[in-house]
Amino acid sequence: MYRSLIPLPLAGLLAATLVSCEPGNGDARVRDPAALVAQYAPVPLSTDLDRLTENQRQVLPLLIEAAEQMDAIFWEQAFGEKDSLLESLNDPALRQYVEINYGPW
Repeated sequence: MYRSLIPLPLAGLLAATLVSCEPGNGDARVRDPAALVAQYAPVPLSTDLDRLTENQRQVLPLLIEAAEQMDAIFWEQAFGEKDSLLESLNDPALRQYVEINYGPW
């Protein structure tokens, strides 16, 4: 498969992404991954399936399967090899941040 961009080494990419400069002091600091994750709020999604026909209910698992395939394709487009990135992360908060954002950015 042709790729127009070669991903940076994971450590360098993560460091570049998680480093910010404080205004005025020029001191680079690594952001706390837990604080980055805390910016997001989980939102439960639910619906009343009683309004669906039996045929529509049978289609739901197919739509979920299609969405999972689309998710995998998006990861590939947005970052590249998802598993190699996630396996390289030891910090659970950093891993969660990467999973939320489909990459280290």
